[in-house]
Amino acid sequence: MRHGLRWLLLALVSAPPAGAQQCPAGPLALVLSGGGAKGFAHIGVLQVLDSLGIRPDLVVGTSIGALVGALYAGGLSARQIDSLIVALPPFDSRPLVGSRAPHQWEGLPPTFLWEQGSGGFALATGGLRELQLNALLNRILLRANLQARGDFDRLAIPFRAVATNLRSREAVAFRRGDLAQAVRASLAVPLVFSPERIDGQLFTDGGISANVPIGAARAAGARRVIVVDLRDPVDADSLVLSSPEAIAGRLAGFLFVQPLDSLGPGDVSIHPDVRGVANLRFDPATHDRMVRSGRLAADTSLSKLSCVSRSPRAASPLPTQLTDWTVTNGTERDKITMGRVLGLHREHLHLDGLEAQLGELFQVEVFRELWLGPVGEGDSVAFRAQIVPAPPRVAGLGLAYDHDLGGRLWAGALDRALLPGIETSAIVTLGSFRSDLTAVLLSHIGIRRMSLMPMVSVQLRSEDIRQFSSDGQDYVRRPVRQATGQAGVEWARIGAWRLRGAGTLVSWDSPEGQTRSTAGVVVSARTDTGSDVRVFGEAAFTGAYHYALVQGATVWRTGRLVLQPGLRAGAGRRLPLQATFELGGSEGFPGLVVGERRGDREAVVSLQAAYLVRGPLALRLLVAAGRSASGGPLLDASDWIGGARAGLGADTPLGPIVFEYGRTTTGRSAVFVRLGRWF
Repeated sequence: MRHGLRWLLLALVSAPPAGAQQCPAGPLALVLSGGGAKGFAHIGVLQVLDSLGIRPDLVVGTSIGALVGALYAGGLSARQIDSLIVALPPFDSRPLVGSRAPHQWEGLPPTFLWEQGSGGFALATGGLRELQLNALLNRILLRANLQARGDFDRLAIPFRAVATNLRSREAVAFRRGDLAQAVRASLAVPLVFSPERIDGQLFTDGGISANVPIGAARAAGARRVIVVDLRDPVDADSLVLSSPEAIAGRLAGFLFVQPLDSLGPGDVSIHPDVRGVANLRFDPATHDRMVRSGRLAADTSLSKLSCVSRSPRAASPLPTQLTDWTVTNGTERDKITMGRVLGLHREHLHLDGLEAQLGELFQVEVFRELWLGPVGEGDSVAFRAQIVPAPPRVAGLGLAYDHDLGGRLWAGALDRALLPGIETSAIVTLGSFRSDLTAVLLSHIGIRRMSLMPMVSVQLRSEDIRQFSSDGQDYVRRPVRQATGQAGVEWARIGAWRLRGAGTLVSWDSPEGQTRSTAGVVVSARTDTGSDVRVFGEAAFTGAYHYALVQGATVWRTGRLVLQPGLRAGAGRRLPLQATFELGGSEGFPGLVVGERRGDREAVVSLQAAYLVRGPLALRLLVAAGRSASGGPLLDASDWIGGARAGLGADTPLGPIVFEYGRTTTGRSAVFVRLGRWF
């Protein structure tokens, strides 16, 4: 009797709790829905999971949920993911038509851009930001991609990225392939990013077919799910659709209305408060609010979760040896170019350097897309890359209008196929006061972050220079015809600066009817595109004249306010009329007509402020002080004037639109109206 009582007590003590016996056995999946900027809430949910020591057995994500889920499955904590996201440069997902123009067309922003593909010429709908997204995914997912090496089950947590097959309209859960490319396919929001081609099929945003991919998690073996649902239960009658962004968000909402799979007793559904958050508003305020909302919702919902494994699984080790690289859909030349651009070396894999190179791929014109496709075992990896080469031929058209200068149009064509390894382009610009015809030949020679471009160019220019009266009310046209030829080289550190040096021959007919010619050298330096600090300098030394010009600006952002202080200074000697400096450059000086004051000496300091009122609409204010003179010291005390210009402006897919009124300290006033980016 005594022994029987002892065994009964032991059995009661060792028995699991009744609730635990009711928990369904099997893997626990974390399901992260799509939702654009609302996806910052996923980070808050992950913070709570980390604090509770909860580790799911599977992660399934759609769209922004696929990106956050891939980082988490790759072994990053919520804190690390948040730090990574915050450290990224500001990303604007609005598409800009034609913003991925060739480098040599810089300064001539296209309003429309056509690219040649397999089906002929088509209007380019993806912008520079699309290329930036591809490069960003390659960089931040590199280590997870190398861990997976083609199999997402090798990650610290097995992972699935859900996208939509455009042909079948079905949801597809990627478990193999290039991790960054799979996430890119899941993120391909219609009308914002182009579909992604994988194995001959086109894929777009997974949110169209499975925005809350519970079914994909069940199909991957999950018995229980933690679902983070970012749908906004908004009342249609309360919507304010006053901007294209709001309308796009509402249309996305229509697409993402889908019946959800049923949830069982062991499942948990988390609904962060995402009311009023636009899908495309990736700003710091939205980030902070959504992380906080995700954390609050998870704190409440996860208290219901029981029977959770808290033992983390080790990820596959990162490889250290690179055995080979190939381009599966390219040529041997593409392989050599890939190795040169990424700085690849057999036997040793330099992860930090490779991350940096991948992050700057959008500035390399050789490839439109490059996905590494890592494969291998143990400490070795090989790359079986997929590429989308730059289009062989490109055509562009640009338009702009200025209240003082009238309309301008340019049209250009570029060919990369006629002469192997050489780009040829021709551009014609037409305007009320100036027209040009420019032809350029150049070749790209690059290794890692360095690029060398030998180039030859010829330009024919016809210009009627306006010479104003002292009161600025009247002007006379002074015709100039000029031909310029240059041969030189540009040396660039991708993402940092570009240096150019060239020999030049110049011949021109002056307004007085004299024909003159000269030869010399021109050197220039500037920061690369995309930087918040922009500096440009140019100097020319010829037998007839010489000059030097430098200008710089930087951008400071705080909330809705954007400040841009700037500086411009130039000096020359024996300058012909067409080489003299216009006060304020192409943006003019507040209160004066553009080009009203010219000289061989110029100095301007300015501060441009813009306050975003609603959507892209901004209140603008420009204040400046400067002088323009002929002869004498650059910073002489005489001839200085001040000015201010205020009004409204907006950045649009076709360029900025500005309406402003300015006044100088001398009592002059002028209206400044400009549509499009001036060239």
